[in-house]
Amino acid sequence: MLNKYIKWVKKGNILLIPFDTVWGLATDATNQKAVRTIFNIKQRSLEKPISVLMPDSKHQVGEFTYMVSYHSQPQLSPLCFTHQNDFTVGERSIKSKYLVQKICSVLGKPLTATSANVSGEHEINNLAQAKQFYHQLPKKFQKNVMLVNTKFKLSRKPSQIIDLTGDQPKKIER
Repeated sequence: MLNKYIKWVKKGNILLIPFDTVWGLATDATNQKAVRTIFNIKQRSLEKPISVLMPDSKHQVGEFTYMVSYHSQPQLSPLCFTHQNDFTVGERSIKSKYLVQKICSVLGKPLTATSANVSGEHEINNLAQAKQFYHQLPKKFQKNVMLVNTKFKLSRKPSQIIDLTGDQPKKIER
């Protein structure tokens, strides 16, 4: 099954899949067209970047999103970072027992790590809600989204954002 999901993502498609926190939308974060499709699905402003799941991270694994600055442009879709003085990316790394992290690690590329919901609406916390979200997608998006049924227990709350761009780490309230 792992190879099936990797091939799907390599084709520029999207997985509707549980992360460690809530259900999310995952695709190759270097594929501009696929990332833009996620923005369209979420009805999200292009001014609001989405975080990425890293195949290997130097940050603590867990229910955190770390805001990290880069001095040069990261190898990501521009929709996954902000650019003011530096390039700022929200990076996640979760336990390897989660299917989405396994996909990311085998693929060897960052995946988008954004909640599966229309922006501003409640997160999806279970398979029944994920199925409902999928079936409410316009047909033009459904053909590029695969619902992944796995049985992992979720924390049911979004990741905690930790800003590492300043002198001291700072928690960001959602």
